[in-house]
Amino acid sequence: MSFCSAPWYELNIYAQDNNVSACCYYSGAKESWEDAALPLDHYWNGTGMRSLRQLQSQPPDSAENGCSSCFFYKQMLPGTAYYDFSPAVPPTGLSHKQQENWLRAKTEQAEGKEAVECTPLRIYANFGFACNLSCTMCHQVPRRGEIRRQIFADNILGWKDALERCLEMCVIGGEPFALPEALKFIRRFIATPDSESVRLSVFKIGRASCRARV
Repeated sequence: MSFCSAPWYELNIYAQDNNVSACCYYSGAKESWEDAALPLDHYWNGTGMRSLRQLQSQPPDSAENGCSSCFFYKQMLPGTAYYDFSPAVPPTGLSHKQQENWLRAKTEQAEGKEAVECTPLRIYANFGFACNLSCTMCHQVPRRGEIRRQIFADNILGWKDALERCLEMCVIGGEPFALPEALKFIRRFIATPDSESVRLSVFKIGRASCRARV
């Protein structure tokens, strides 16, 4: 198993299955997503994320764990990183807050810190299953009628400072434009000048599109 950067890089929210993790590939125990508005630190430095960071910085002797069968690393060439912290300087085009956060995340990952001061460089939020299509290959279709839960936009918009420090905010469904809470989030996020340098990516399950902030 490679020393993966995901637990210092991404917060992955999947309300439909009631979990929060560092990525969609992790198969171990995950933090529960709550409908109540909670501070980011409840998840980002919660038991689940801290355990994941420990798993990466101090791998156990046993071969089987939530990262050992990672689909990402099985499909990538040896030496590929989930997110590459090797450059000495942050990517270009970032705000001062984003640069500061990138450098802090890079340092804390190198140190293997479990409780971190950085905030996510990417927030990946699966807002719900609603969609205007019923594609035969989509795993969401059989569950769509019984699972109608959505992420509440205000719960993430409340993480104002963290959103400004984020490099990328990902909105996914279902069809984000058929999800009222996803639409609410997108409209308010775009209208916020303080997050102008944050890349907003909007995905449809099975077919992705990225829209960069300009």
